[in-house]
Amino acid sequence: MEQTGKIAERRPPVLTLIAGATLILSYFTPLLLLSLPIMATAGLCIAAAFRKETPKAAPYVVGALAVLLLVWAHVPHSFAQAPVSNAIRYKSATWEYGSAIDPMRKTASKWATLDSPTELNFAAPYDGDNRAEIEVSSVGFILSVLKGQFVCNPPDGTVSINFDGGPVGRYGCSEPSDGTTTTLYIDDWSHDDPGDHSKSLSALMAKAKTMTIEAEFYGTGSTQMVFNVAGLDRSKL
Repeated sequence: MEQTGKIAERRPPVLTLIAGATLILSYFTPLLLLSLPIMATAGLCIAAAFRKETPKAAPYVVGALAVLLLVWAHVPHSFAQAPVSNAIRYKSATWEYGSAIDPMRKTASKWATLDSPTELNFAAPYDGDNRAEIEVSSVGFILSVLKGQFVCNPPDGTVSINFDGGPVGRYGCSEPSDGTTTTLYIDDWSHDDPGDHSKSLSALMAKAKTMTIEAEFYGTGSTQMVFNVAGLDRSKL
C-alpha cells in the first residue's frame, strides 16, 4: 500500500491536464498524424521531469522539437506563397491562337486572345481575382472579364481606346443578345470617323505596342484596361 501511495504521489493530477492539453493543441496543427506521436513523447518528457528522473538527452530533444513544431504550425510564415497579381501573371502575356470548324457549313473560324495585366478591383459580388481579355478575329473584337457587368447603352454606346498613349478614339460597342454581362463586342471602325480606315482598330493595332480600353462597368464606372498587343500575327486569323 505504501508503494502505491508513492507512485500516486509521483504522478500528480496536473499530468492529466497536461496530457489533455497536449492532445487538444495537437488537433489544431495541420501535421496531425506526425504531431500526435511527437506530442505524446513530449508528454512523457514532461512527466519524467515531474518525477525527477535522471534526464536523458534524446527524450528532451524530441520534446523540444515537438514544441518547435507546434509553434511553427500556428505562426504565419513569411515564406509562404503569396497570391500572384494580374500585373505579374500577365506582364509578358502573348497572343494565343485558336480555331474551330463549323460541322454544318464546313467553314473554319480563327481567333487570337490576349490577357491584360491590369488589376480589376470591383466591389462585391464581383470582388476577388479578376482579369480582362481581348479576342480578335475576322469577325471583330470581343472584350471580356472573368467577373463584372459591362454597361454599353444603345444605340450610341461606345468605349474609349488609345494606342501607345496617343489620341483617344471612340468605338461602338454592343452587349450579347443572351444577356451575358461579362462580354462586350467592339466595332472595328471609329465611331467619329467611320469612313477613315486608318483609324480602325485593325489598322491601329497592327502598328501599336499597347492598347488601352476604357469601358463602363455597373457599380464601378469607367475602368481602363491595358493590353500589350505587339506581335499579333493576322496571317493566323
